[in-house]
Amino acid sequence: MRPFPISLHTARLTLRLPDDQDARVEREMILESLDHLWPWFSFRAEPPTLAERMELAARQRAEAAEGTGATYVVFAGDQAVG
Repeated sequence: MRPFPISLHTARLTLRLPDDQDARVEREMILESLDHLWPWFSFRAEPPTLAERMELAARQRAEAAEGTGATYVVFAGDQAVG
């Protein structure tokens, strides 16, 4: 299969495969919004750890390289927004 691109750019947004720094940012966003997000994390006893987010980011990069899936972090300028 053909690999997915590392990043996609529009005039307003950048979508980027998560690296270790992005995993940190994602975890911070989750923790900041935990009250709102918890219903979607109810299968977990605790919020995800940084190590878990970094492992997930590595799997997501591998899937993108294999062309089997792509999960991106969304940026508006330099700020992660999703």
